[in-house]
Amino acid sequence: MNMLIKLNLLLSNPIIQTYSHAPLNSPILNECLGLNLTIPSIVDIPFLFSCFALSIDGKLCYRNNPSGFSIASSNHHATDTERKADLQTLMIARSMSNAVILGSDSLHSEKKTYISEITIPELSNLRTSNKSLSKNLWNILICRNLSKIDGSYSLFNDTKTPLIICCFNQVNSIPDNLSNLDNFDIFKVLKLSNLHSIKQLGLKNILEVDVGTKKMFQIFKQIGFNIILNESPFFHHLLLEKKLLHEIWLNYACSYIGGNINSLGYKQNSFSTVDHPDTEILTLHHLNYNFLYSRQRVLNSTHHPRHVTLLE
Repeated sequence: MNMLIKLNLLLSNPIIQTYSHAPLNSPILNECLGLNLTIPSIVDIPFLFSCFALSIDGKLCYRNNPSGFSIASSNHHATDTERKADLQTLMIARSMSNAVILGSDSLHSEKKTYISEITIPELSNLRTSNKSLSKNLWNILICRNLSKIDGSYSLFNDTKTPLIICCFNQVNSIPDNLSNLDNFDIFKVLKLSNLHSIKQLGLKNILEVDVGTKKMFQIFKQIGFNIILNESPFFHHLLLEKKLLHEIWLNYACSYIGGNINSLGYKQNSFSTVDHPDTEILTLHHLNYNFLYSRQRVLNSTHHPRHVTLLE
């Protein structure tokens, strides 16, 4: 069994000492990070955080590889350990979560077999020992047009990954690209406002989002999704606009890409000098001298007001 890669702790914000919830409490993980992994308790909505790997100029991928995993995994200059350490941070984030948010654009950028799963045995074992977490991650796909979904992707056809397709447009009928799936009969279709229990969901689901974004997360919280990881660059920006995002985990590779390449908020309206999100570093790790791993809390979140100490 491979051991987790130990990261070097550079900075730890004293505020994390006020965080009492440890979703993955393990001596192995704590040794890897150099501190206990704890998060704040959020009452009305899930703890929402994003995790991305970026170049030093904020790019999400290379010109010849649109995958969001390419910054480390396809970096020909990185060592095998450096590639694994970048993936390890994402796997830690997934392991502590009830669900992962994906964007339809992200699915198009990845291979057809892409599914949010946990591929490090030590972390999947930790997840299994936590009674508040299901064995398999719930995948939440955010989309506006069901007809643009490629039904051949593994995410829609496998028999173990719980899936919720959140459609922000009215679902009058199921398009042919989904109704022609071999296992379409296992898809459940309902309005989000009518979801009151996780028992109403099947393995594969289509939810018509007929409520606001905050209400959507309140419903997810009520059915037991206490921690949700966002991996969609587009939805990341929207969560910041709505002041709903609590933390951002950003891995920086000391690679410069430049040019007109996808980055966070790339296709959305920019913020102004007087109305923009700010973050505060919670922890900062490094590996060698060219990889940084940061955990940052969003200060303009409705739960993290600026200049106010967050207490449990």
